[in-house]
Amino acid sequence: MNLREKSLHEQISQYKQEHGIAETSSKLGTKECAAKVRSFYPHVYDDLDDATLTKKLLAKYPDYCDTRVPGGWVEDVQGIR
Repeated sequence: MNLREKSLHEQISQYKQEHGIAETSSKLGTKECAAKVRSFYPHVYDDLDDATLTKKLLAKYPDYCDTRVPGGWVEDVQGIR
């Protein structure tokens, strides 16, 4: 395997598969992700259902609902409509 042909994420995933380490999800679910946004921006996105809000949010900010992001850091998500 040529390591330069794979991203770091792909290399880590392959290593875990080869060594029997289970993959864990680090993403929040749709409801949890939408709740996170709504907690920081009350009433701003009330016209969007959870699925639509999460889809639009992740299209613009793919890592926003990643639980590996430090808890004190919150990205500004205004203007995702």
